[in-house]
Amino acid sequence: MPLTIVGLGPGATGLLTIEARGTLARAEDLYFRTLKHPVVEGLLAGRTAQSFDEVYDSELTFAGVYEEIARRLIEASASTDVTYAVPGHPNIGEATVRLLIENGIDARIVAGVSYIEPACTLLNLDPMESGLQMADALAIGALDPSHPALVAQAYSRRAASELKLSLLRWYPAEHDVTVLHDLSLPAARMRSVPLQRLDHDDDFDHLSSVFIPAVPPEANFRTIGGLRSIVARLRAPDGCPWDREQTHTSLKSDLLEETYEVLAALDANRPDRLAEELGDLLNQVMLHSQIAEEEGEFELEDVLEAIASKLVRRHPHVFAGLEVSGTEEVLRNWEKIKSGERDGAERPSALSGVPTSLPALHQASAVLERASRAGFRWPRVEDIFDKLTEEVAELRAAQTPEERRDEFGDILFNLANAGRYLDMNAEDALRAAVEKFRKRYTRLEDLARERALDFQTMKREELMALWNEAKTIERGESPGVS
Repeated sequence: MPLTIVGLGPGATGLLTIEARGTLARAEDLYFRTLKHPVVEGLLAGRTAQSFDEVYDSELTFAGVYEEIARRLIEASASTDVTYAVPGHPNIGEATVRLLIENGIDARIVAGVSYIEPACTLLNLDPMESGLQMADALAIGALDPSHPALVAQAYSRRAASELKLSLLRWYPAEHDVTVLHDLSLPAARMRSVPLQRLDHDDDFDHLSSVFIPAVPPEANFRTIGGLRSIVARLRAPDGCPWDREQTHTSLKSDLLEETYEVLAALDANRPDRLAEELGDLLNQVMLHSQIAEEEGEFELEDVLEAIASKLVRRHPHVFAGLEVSGTEEVLRNWEKIKSGERDGAERPSALSGVPTSLPALHQASAVLERASRAGFRWPRVEDIFDKLTEEVAELRAAQTPEERRDEFGDILFNLANAGRYLDMNAEDALRAAVEKFRKRYTRLEDLARERALDFQTMKREELMALWNEAKTIERGESPGVS
């Protein structure tokens, strides 16, 4: 049997449509999602109707409530013509209606005025001109703070509290929001509060909504869109002179420096610093994108599309149902897909794409990894150790500066390869060793300064004894422990 779904409007009797009144008057099997709606009492007028209010008390979650209501309606409509009345408009914020349609129910929709129209009237807001976003407090998704938002179903203080916590992901705590009550009724009212105080009052009910005005660009700190606006403002004709002078070329050293700052934060295991340094690195991406947009080269959206499409394309085991045995097969597939993406008639090298501007040890690790994925690798790490012994002997036998440089380079290259087999990055290992030396040497200087010692006049044995003492102190051991 067909199911008729009627919208009851936002609350005021005058906003109940003529079609809805007629449909409800003719209904024989009438169900209300809830009787807690201002027009219901007048509609019943002695008639008998069923509601699902008790389901809200028997189910633990709203998802469970909606699923149970949909199940009962599907069962009832199998044998008789059922009319189901819901607040507002059936297709706006009604989870039960969505579930019914997803289950293939042949439903006739009788439209109703939603909560949006009276809210916009009360706020004197044009939703199209303002780019108004709409959301459900019970299932809030990502919002763009640069546009206003209207959130329905803030039905209780607890729901308001959960909504506040969600909104604080994108909005400043001090941003003023407006709570709307009884939107279409003569008693309609609204109050503005800072977001952080949204749940401090206990006057929320099933007719409460929350309006969130747009955040100005200079306060939109928690979205890519906000950062983009700030960077564009800095590059504007009346922006910052330094930012306006920058080019792709002038920013190269800054980009490299910020990358190393990120690595330093990772080495220090400091999440707070890492967040800050990743922000500085992201600023470089935004600056280059802004400069490119001004020059007509590309836009930020092109950057996002390039990486997003690449990730989907190179992960067919995630997005296209390809089965893989593990990480090794994933990496082999990655290289095959990447090779097929390259342009040009000549067959590309497996080493194509490794930047020559990388630090030497990092570059060595990268080209060795590429070659290994292509099948060019030592069978055992012991073979690399043997090769290292051979290279050290050749360095000892080298006669000219050029020969010594070549042999020394071979040793470093093979060390990078050994590190790869031992699942460690040569660049990271050397950076850690440098930092360890820096700390110990600084401690050595402190000890020498405390004892009025001069490195230049100390015997080697004395210097090494002092070094060992500095090493034990730096390790947190007592002096004298070897």
